[in-house]
Amino acid sequence: MTNDYTDVQRRYDLFWQLDFEISTFNPDDVTADMAEHLLTVLRAIALRTGRAVNLTPPPPAELAEHLAGTDSAATWRRFHQTIRNERIRVGRQLGVEPEPQGS
Repeated sequence: MTNDYTDVQRRYDLFWQLDFEISTFNPDDVTADMAEHLLTVLRAIALRTGRAVNLTPPPPAELAEHLAGTDSAATWRRFHQTIRNERIRVGRQLGVEPEPQGS
């Protein structure tokens, strides 16, 4: 039980820090260098944990289609909201985040 609780606590701490740090940036603040550093860290974690990582860039036509329909501000908000939702979910497991009203 202690290992499970410790793991959940560590996950909550991680998501809390991510939520806080991501809140300090707007999409226009994120430089290519920052994004590359983040990808480098995520790739290293994926390799260490044995997760499959596709490092192949998408075909030019697929990339152009994706970029044409991408609203970076909306994408950033979704990314941040996903991190926040996970922080709240894990925090509820620990009893440190409130349950939604009406539950």
